Amino acid sequence: MAKSKDRFEYRTLEAAFGIDSHYRIVFWNRGAKEMTGLQKRDVFGRKCYEIIQAYDLSGNPFCFRGCQVMKTHEQGGMAKSINLELLTKSGRVEGVDMITLHLNRDGSPAQPVLVHFVKPFVGAAESSSRAKLTRVQLEKIVHGPLKKNFSLSHRECEVYLAFAQGFVAKEIAVLLGLSTATVRTHIQRILKKCQVHSKVEAVALLLRHILN
Repeated sequence: MAKSKDRFEYRTLEAAFGIDSHYRIVFWNRGAKEMTGLQKRDVFGRKCYEIIQAYDLSGNPFCFRGCQVMKTHEQGGMAKSINLELLTKSGRVEGVDMITLHLNRDGSPAQPVLVHFVKPFVGAAESSSRAKLTRVQLEKIVHGPLKKNFSLSHRECEVYLAFAQGFVAKEIAVLLGLSTATVRTHIQRILKKCQVHSKVEAVALLLRHILN
């Protein structure tokens, strides 16, 4: 297993992650970490569809139990390269191209059966209605149901709104007149209250409220 991991790690600069036959993430390279902002320890053993927030170009969820890629694999086929919209560590939905490598057809435990290689795809996100969400739409959700459902303070809502638009802690500090440390404290409180593990998951929560 270690040799396989090293091979994927050092022969591609693209984000790559592998899942076993039960959808559990068993491989996560440096590129995947940089694209999503999630560490190996955050994702190993967890279901891919719980971690990866991806959509087809019509806005439909792409990652779920029983997805078409896994069905194709189980039927002995090969998934085609596909353009998707992926929620990245910036909090933005960005266009990507995903190519899938099919391995381990016998489904041996703890071995990846699928390895997804993901790279930015210029143009895909431009067609996304989610990529064009206005600040007014975001404010309506953050200061409305999210504030009520998760007991967020007004300041926490402001910080939530800022990172949902892609601003990093230092930028949020300047925007709101706070120290970077204070902003990071607010972010951690937001994640705890919303019961999520990262800003990516927090933005995914926001998107689900918008789409519902």
